[in-house]
Amino acid sequence: MQIFVLSFPSLLISASLICLGLKLLFEYSDEYYSWGFAFVFGVVVTCTDTFQVVKLLSNAEAPKRFISLV
Repeated sequence: MQIFVLSFPSLLISASLICLGLKLLFEYSDEYYSWGFAFVFGVVVTCTDTFQVVKLLSNAEAPKRFISLV
């Protein structure tokens, strides 16, 4: 229960900030990105597993310097 109480609000806050950034900072119109799509994009970006991203970059033969930055 403690994990849910700590992780769920932080997920919502992080996804909401990414959603607001996508819509307000980049000024995308509703025809291009709707608010729902922007929020789903924020959730996907927020929940990215770092280990899986590094593994994917390694399999794609990305430069080691770039992988270390991630």
